[in-house]
Amino acid sequence: MSPTAIETTLTEARIQDSLRKRLWRNETFEAYLEAKAKQIVEHFGELTLEVIEKAPHKLANVKGIGPRQAEAIAAA
Repeated sequence: MSPTAIETTLTEARIQDSLRKRLWRNETFEAYLEAKAKQIVEHFGELTLEVIEKAPHKLANVKGIGPRQAEAIAAA
């Protein structure tokens, strides 16, 4: 696995954990969490972690993520 692929996988895992902890505590949403994390990484690519850390408001540009969810992801 290339370094970029590993970083992408770790980024998706971080987003999933954030969503899981902050927004939902129900296993029914696991598939949703995985899909949303992938969607965020696909939207921002290699800049995903930088966006989360430095400009979390931009997460709201991803379809289905509102300002509160963006804040929650960044706060995790």
